[in-house]
Amino acid sequence: MVAERQSVFVIGDVHGHTDTAVAALRRAGLLDEAGSWAGGNAALWFLGDLVDRGDQGLAAIDLVIRLQREAEDSGGRVHCLAGNHDLLFMGVHRFAPGPGASDLLDTWLLNGGRAEEVRDLNDEQASWMLSLPLVGKEDETLLVHSDAPFYTELGATVDEVNGAFARLLATESAEEWWRFTVRLFARFGLDSSAQQGAAGLASMLDHFSVQRIVHGHTPIPAATRVDPHAVTRPLVYSEGRCINCDGGMYLGGPGFVYRLHAGANDTEHSTIET
Repeated sequence: MVAERQSVFVIGDVHGHTDTAVAALRRAGLLDEAGSWAGGNAALWFLGDLVDRGDQGLAAIDLVIRLQREAEDSGGRVHCLAGNHDLLFMGVHRFAPGPGASDLLDTWLLNGGRAEEVRDLNDEQASWMLSLPLVGKEDETLLVHSDAPFYTELGATVDEVNGAFARLLATESAEEWWRFTVRLFARFGLDSSAQQGAAGLASMLDHFSVQRIVHGHTPIPAATRVDPHAVTRPLVYSEGRCINCDGGMYLGGPGFVYRLHAGANDTEHSTIET
């Protein structure tokens, strides 16, 4: 007897708009009306950038921590990748206002950093943030935060990349932290309509032995000039090999949940509309 395939879902950048994310997860049937896990044995990936720009960044961290526990109790999984804003946030928490931290602090403030959230971050939240992976993989799909090919430079496998990232998170150098964070700011590096993007995409797919890449980071409303309120599905591009799931919640978008892998009775790679 063949076991039923686990359903896998993805949600993009929350950016401190936790109520919006919760509403999208409810519409997808992954949370109940009380906000508790209702996804059973499904898997859910947050693609990073939980914090900054909105005023519910700490609530977003608490939400994912709680859902990880609740999903595990139901046989499910909840994962969260680290995004560039998460790294800025934790870099400021760790290093500012010490030596070499001025670039981290200035960039964070220019990109929606909220001083009260760094001040109020507790030990559990900080420890959890420092444990986040940089990349994930589900069968033939690679999950990353940024639409950029630099991930290939960090290791030959997902485990090697995450190991290199864990070593970075242990650094005592604010400058080293800053240099790595800057790399996560890159955008549009996987768009096959441009020669450089086509090369970057091919390199990523081959390097990690995958068929597609799912990412956040670049808000779909900004990439397409579509009204944020109208963004209710991912942006699929590069001949279907790239899927952008950043719906622009911080720009006013309603958020959406993308079904990456479906169960036995569902259509694979479908979108849950809002």
